[in-house]
Amino acid sequence: HGRVAFAGEDITGAKPDVRVRAGLVRTFQKSMAFPELSVRENLALAARSQAGEGYGWFGSRKAVTAADEAADELLTRAQLRDRAELPVAGLSYGEQRIVDVLVSLAMRPRVLLLDEPTAGLSRAEGEHLIEVVRTLGEDLSTILIAHDLDIVFRVCDRVAVLDLGRLIACDTPDAIKAHEGAQAAYLGASLGEAA
Repeated sequence: HGRVAFAGEDITGAKPDVRVRAGLVRTFQKSMAFPELSVRENLALAARSQAGEGYGWFGSRKAVTAADEAADELLTRAQLRDRAELPVAGLSYGEQRIVDVLVSLAMRPRVLLLDEPTAGLSRAEGEHLIEVVRTLGEDLSTILIAHDLDIVFRVCDRVAVLDLGRLIACDTPDAIKAHEGAQAAYLGASLGEAA
């Protein structure tokens, strides 16, 4: 058992809303967006939650306008403007994954945790999602949990390799590719061959 500290505070066992208010937001392997709401509504609700307005539809006109503007900006930058009014349930799986990332970004996190964001996506969908993260998340720290080494080595500045919960190595992608312990723990083969 360990503990989790974020910004100097122990958040071990903290409720999700406490972690989110602290600036730590994560995505899940399964879509957590409200399927019956439109893409814009999902993003606006997320933006409102961080503006201290809660998750309700009602609030000050200023807060509603700011949330709508934040949602529209994310939709434009992610190239999903044409999908804004569609219910999330009507989107492709890849588009739903992008909406999950956008919902997380609408909460203005300091750190974004992405759990297997490209799992189940086509190569093109995965590339689009990663480009959205790179473009829209450029001013925040992102922790990517993934088994797709191609994505890991192309996207990450630093890579940590764990084996049964034990840290084997943490270094640049090139150094990890050359690290024998990381190779043995992760693949049992050369990481250079996998990339």
